[in-house]
Amino acid sequence: MQPQRPLVVDIDGTLLRSDSLQESIAANLSHPLALLRAVASLVLHGKAAMKRVLARTERTDLSALPFNSATLSLINDRIAAGGTVYLATGADQAVAESLPARVHSVAGIFAGDGVVNLTSDAKA
Repeated sequence: MQPQRPLVVDIDGTLLRSDSLQESIAANLSHPLALLRAVASLVLHGKAAMKRVLARTERTDLSALPFNSATLSLINDRIAAGGTVYLATGADQAVAESLPARVHSVAGIFAGDGVVNLTSDAKA
């Protein structure tokens, strides 16, 4: 019997029925200084830097976001069967690590680091 390949699940639009960047921006709408710093980081250093600034505000409560129950079931089934599950996201590492305990059994997280915007080809 061949070992199972690891299951890699994207967070935005797959695990969550929402987008963490949009949620981070929305969570900071009443904090214009944070948004100004985010925009400045985007202009000066790129999208990954902007995501890092927004992640450090700690205003986005991922536990309040809509999770995709089918994806959660797939993750739980894979882990129960002895498989390995990783999360992958273009979001900043701090955002990804703040996911609620119901996805705590994942083997690891691939996420942005303030320099690399882990999207598209970089995520693959």
